[in-house]
Amino acid sequence: MGLGKVIIEEQRNLQYLKKIVNKIWKVIKGAETYIQDLFPQLKTDKYPNLPRKTRETEILKEHPAIFILGIGYPLKDGYPHELRAPDYDDWITETVSEDGRPMHGLNGDILVWNPVTQRRHELTSMGIRVDPETLKKQLEMSGLLHFLNYRYHQAIINNEIPLSIGGGHRTVKNIHATTKKNSSWRSKHNSMAKNTLRNMQEKKHTRT
Repeated sequence: MGLGKVIIEEQRNLQYLKKIVNKIWKVIKGAETYIQDLFPQLKTDKYPNLPRKTRETEILKEHPAIFILGIGYPLKDGYPHELRAPDYDDWITETVSEDGRPMHGLNGDILVWNPVTQRRHELTSMGIRVDPETLKKQLEMSGLLHFLNYRYHQAIINNEIPLSIGGGHRTVKNIHATTKKNSSWRSKHNSMAKNTLRNMQEKKHTRT
């Protein structure tokens, strides 16, 4: 499921992106706390030489939640951490990290370590969308400047589409992260929810 929010020019920066990420993470952690309290039985008693996905996994073993910035822009070895469409999120804008390192991009992924599957889980891929300038730069870098002839891309160039920030979340993986259980738990409790709803409906009809 993809979500979006209209923003203004002054919000197209790294600080605003981090602010939104923190809000999303606060909601996810709040859901986890609520679910663990509601169903107490659910509670269970940096690597330059590694491939990208393996690097994520090792980092998450140390830090259970991370936000990887600037996915799509080439790293020092000339390859991006992961491919991203050039006409969607902004991965080319120059930024600076908190410790002063030059960076690129106003997008990223929220990743968590899942103790059930013992794997990395991507909870959401999100970012500030391209504006006319960054769209042209990213299409040029990707060798896709002919996309500018398409209606959607023309709408961005002509400022007919509002500036925005958005992303898609992984529903099942969010359930895993908040419940600390796998899909079998989800199926079981989906059935419980359906039974509860059915009982409530039957009681309602009985009273009427």
